[in-house]
Amino acid sequence: MISSVADTLTAVGTTQADALALTADYNNVTVGAIATGVKLPVAVAGMDITVRNSVANTIHIYSAAAELLMVQRDQLDLTLTRHLELVVLRCQLPFGYVIR
Repeated sequence: MISSVADTLTAVGTTQADALALTADYNNVTVGAIATGVKLPVAVAGMDITVRNSVANTIHIYSAAAELLMVQRDQLDLTLTRHLELVVLRCQLPFGYVIR
């Protein structure tokens, strides 16, 4: 169930430290230079976060600090390479986020 929507986001930064922090359940990235990114919120069990790439460029999705993203340590990222590509990530504690 989607309870919050952020529909016009700008991907910024090129690392976990300076990427745009996501705050909604559904996040539509509409602006971003090549290789910029967004950072997932701190993981809460059962939480789903949807990220849509509406930019013609590749964007990166980073985990929150010290959390896993797709069985990889933080600082590693998931790349959305195609325009209009969508990914839903589910938090499965104590691991972090996995693709749903």
